[in-house]
Order: sequence, then C-alpha cells, then structure tokens
Amino acid sequence: MRHTLASRHKDAVAISKEVLAADLVVNLPKLKTHAFTIYTGAIKNTFGYVVGGDKMRVHASCLTPRNFAEALVDIFSVRPPELTIMDAIVGMEGNGPSNGKAREIGKIIAGVDAIAVDAAAVHMIGLTPRDVPHLAIAGQRGLGEADVGKIEIMGELALLEKFRTPNTFIPGSLGVFVNRFLSTRLACDPEVVSDLCKKCGICAKHCPVGAMSMVKGQGPTFKPDDCIHCYCCQELCPEDAIRLSGRMVKIIRRLTIRE
Repeated sequence: MRHTLASRHKDAVAISKEVLAADLVVNLPKLKTHAFTIYTGAIKNTFGYVVGGDKMRVHASCLTPRNFAEALVDIFSVRPPELTIMDAIVGMEGNGPSNGKAREIGKIIAGVDAIAVDAAAVHMIGLTPRDVPHLAIAGQRGLGEADVGKIEIMGELALLEKFRTPNTFIPGSLGVFVNRFLSTRLACDPEVVSDLCKKCGICAKHCPVGAMSMVKGQGPTFKPDDCIHCYCCQELCPEDAIRLSGRMVKIIRRLTIRE
C-alpha cells in the first residue's frame, strides 16, 4: 500500500498493509551491528515495513548514512510499535548484519518505547546515541527517550567488554568528526572473495544504484565511483563472499583506539 511519507527524501513508499491495519504492532529485532547504520535494532527493524523495490529506492535516494538515518526514522514514524522485544541472547558484533561474528550476551531487552530499547542496547555495546545517527535523530524528534540516564531500567544493564563495532565505524574522539563528515570518503569498499563466490548474482540484482554487475565467466564486478556504500551486497550475499576493505579506515581505527 502506497503511504505518503513526511520526509525530505521520499514523498511516498510502499508500506505493508498489515502493518497499517494492525491494532497492535510487536517489534522483534535482534541486537546486531550493521556496516552502514553501525547498529541495527528496534528502529532499523521497522525498515521491514517497506515492501517490494522501495527498499532499494530508499537507499538510492539517501546517499549518505545521515540521510538514510533520517529516512529510517521517517519510516519508523509511520507506525511506531506498541511493544519492542529485542533478542540479545546471542547477538552479532563486527561487520554485521551478516558478515559479523556471533556474540553470547544472554539478555532480552523489552519495553513500550522502542527508542529507549535501542538506547539501552547501544549503551550495552559501548556506544552512545550520537554514534548511531538514526537513534540520535529519533531522540531529537521526541519519538522516545534516547538518554539512557533518563530511562527506568529493571535488571542489570551491563557493559559488554571489547564489543567489536564494524570496520566502517571510527571510535574515539576523532571518530565523532570522521563518522559525521568524512564517512563517504573514507568508507570501506565491498570486496568479492572469489573462492567463496558462487556467482549467483544476488549482489548485482539488489544493488540500488547499479554499482555491482555480473560479467559472464567472472562473476560480480564493482564500480567504486558509483558505490554509495550502503553494503546491501554484503548484507544479502548468502555465501559470505563480500567483505569490507578500507585501508584508511583501518589506520584511523588503530590511531583512535590508542587515544
């Protein structure tokens, strides 16, 4: 069902009619890292409201992480869930959402405020709302409480030691500047691991800007100048054959970790 979207990025998107018609929406996200959005949880899970090719069109309309974060919150605002139950029993760290490593956490995080659930989860993995643009934007718009210090929490909110963030995220004080203003120039490029690739073509088919294409006898090829670094190819590859590389990012990560 086409739904008018109060957004500066898209006028309308196709939203599942079941979502719009439901008396009650229960959101069931997983605590995971995400190469493009840094973290995926309650807000990001509602991107699933969008059906068909509109997911690709939203990506194509939002060429920076900040713009995509704004669009995510716009979509979340269409139908905020009444209850969010996050599975953090076994989460994912590193280059998620599909190229990371499983991490035993042993928690379930639940609440009626999806933004507060995300804020608690982000705190657990050692980040703040300003590190996760869509969480910061949702908090600024008053859609929920993003300040973990103002949230009533029942149970222990323990900090996870040495939780690995994606290679696309620069930690430390320098990272606050780099992640916000230089992310597109220093972004990690997708890299096809030929030994794992089965040449199925899923990456090329789902690239929202056509930066990935199939060459007969060779498999997928990548055009760096056309890539918007949304990492849909890495997320959707069933063989884990697309890795993220970026020499400058790795150098800056080493420098900031030593601060």
